[in-house]
Amino acid sequence: MSGCEQSSTPQPLEFELLTKSGLGPPPSMSSGTDALAYRVFADNESWARFSKSAFHDSVPAVSFDDAFVLCVYQGEKSTGGYAIAVEDVQWVEGGLRVVLNLTEPRPGDMLIQVITDPFAVYRVKKPSGAPDAAALDDVRLSFVRRSDAGEVPVQARKLALP
Repeated sequence: MSGCEQSSTPQPLEFELLTKSGLGPPPSMSSGTDALAYRVFADNESWARFSKSAFHDSVPAVSFDDAFVLCVYQGEKSTGGYAIAVEDVQWVEGGLRVVLNLTEPRPGDMLIQVITDPFAVYRVKKPSGAPDAAALDDVRLSFVRRSDAGEVPVQARKLALP
């Protein structure tokens, strides 16, 4: 990504929750995987195609002049008690660093016995020095999870969604 500003100082990015799962997403919002996954939308065309099928009635409006959309999925689970949320987003050395809060049931918790697929969808303000929309979709993302031991890197796969 030549021409992008490279900086070792993290640039915090503003973000806001557009929607998240309750007991489970509608089938069109399903990740189709049992692992942590994500998808970035950086233009109106791909966001409209995805959001019309995922949200059916009300499509969250996003101005892609100054923002992009980040969808994060915890993956399919066999019970309730799971949730995913973004705690922080930073632009670091030409990529995005995303801090996640992953909720999991504790031993002994009473859980609903239903397949769930926890997700959260965020509007994220573009960083200064970000690539254009076409390149932003391919930007490197790294994910970490905060724990008592500090931050732990977690692997997430990029979903190929419509």
